[in-house]
Amino acid sequence: MTSDSQGADIGREWFDVLTQLGLLARVQRSPALWEMTQQGEDLLESLSAKPRPESLAFEFMHPGSQERRTVSLTKNEIGSGMEDVLYEKLVAQFCSCESVGETNVVDCNCDEYGHDFELIANTERTAVF
Repeated sequence: MTSDSQGADIGREWFDVLTQLGLLARVQRSPALWEMTQQGEDLLESLSAKPRPESLAFEFMHPGSQERRTVSLTKNEIGSGMEDVLYEKLVAQFCSCESVGETNVVDCNCDEYGHDFELIANTERTAVF
């Protein structure tokens, strides 16, 4: 149960929305007191029990036949397939490359430092996109 004096100040609008959705029920007017409904409890339980995706799905469609196919890739497959792109983005974070004179040659003094970095496994199941 939550009441006005319990520090649950999410604003009147949010309490109204959660009540209209059937997730909270107001059980007392003054002081205001709410409790989570069974529907709210069930929703929280289903969200916490839902496994997070370990892969990304890409959907393809053939323009002529409208046939659809889905391809899934794990984080490791994506990372290993994009090693060059990941390396270039990493080096760009700390490298300041400059043109050599008026030529098309670009001099970067930080490639060796960048090669020392190793991709580490993310131990959490969160993806940053």
